[in-house]
Amino acid sequence: MEKMPSAQNPTWVIGGKTFKADARTKVESHGGHKFDVGACVKVEGDIDHRGEFYVSEMEIKNESHCQK
Repeated sequence: MEKMPSAQNPTWVIGGKTFKADARTKVESHGGHKFDVGACVKVEGDIDHRGEFYVSEMEIKNESHCQK
């Protein structure tokens, strides 16, 4: 993950792609891992009519599951 959302900008940047999250987004963290820049995450969601990707679920993954 390269960028996390802020109050002014509700977007995430993951793998060079921009994703939007809202109140419906489910965020899961296992084993005490924190969502932070540099974390390995799995993202699921849908593309809206404007072509923007909205996250429905985001989960922190073990670093061994990520590509470097």
